[in-house]
Amino acid sequence: MIWITGDQHFRHERIIAYCKRPFPTAHTMDYTIIARYGELVSPADHVIHVGDFAFPGSGGLEARSARVRALLDQLPAYMHTITPGNHDRAQTLHPAGFDDVAFCGHRTLEHDGERILIRHYPPAWEHRRAIEEDFDLVLHGHSHGRNGAVRRLTERLIAIDCGVDAWGFRPVRLPTLVEHARRAREGMRIA
Repeated sequence: MIWITGDQHFRHERIIAYCKRPFPTAHTMDYTIIARYGELVSPADHVIHVGDFAFPGSGGLEARSARVRALLDQLPAYMHTITPGNHDRAQTLHPAGFDDVAFCGHRTLEHDGERILIRHYPPAWEHRRAIEEDFDLVLHGHSHGRNGAVRRLTERLIAIDCGVDAWGFRPVRLPTLVEHARRAREGMRIA
């Protein structure tokens, strides 16, 4: 199974106030996100993170990578892919244990006939037509649920915020996201 998640901001105290997250401390937030992840994802699954995984703190590359690895080790999956976000430092991600780091800023895949672009940033409004030429669905983070989880950008192109703020601090199955995109295209209400 492929799962999509992002914008966890592990170890980041200030994200709680910034995003109005319902946690008293970063430790409580981290514990909750890790527990909810563990309820769903198995060691046989592939998880794609859409960026802003953690704030590794100060120190050298080895120390920062070790802190990120300590978090990643608590998240089961046979493969972790990340499209780095604006708060990630790409040089810490691969040594920390991410199997695939999209240094180009995005990944693409096809699932059930959908052409999917996966990246940290939501598509800019002025680029939606160009993106639509190659993709049906954009899975992204960065927005922290502020614009709603699912947005219809054109008749065909759907953007879905896959960050934890939009999905109850849990990862989401790729087939679920594809189904939400299809419902949005049909004008159906998305629960």
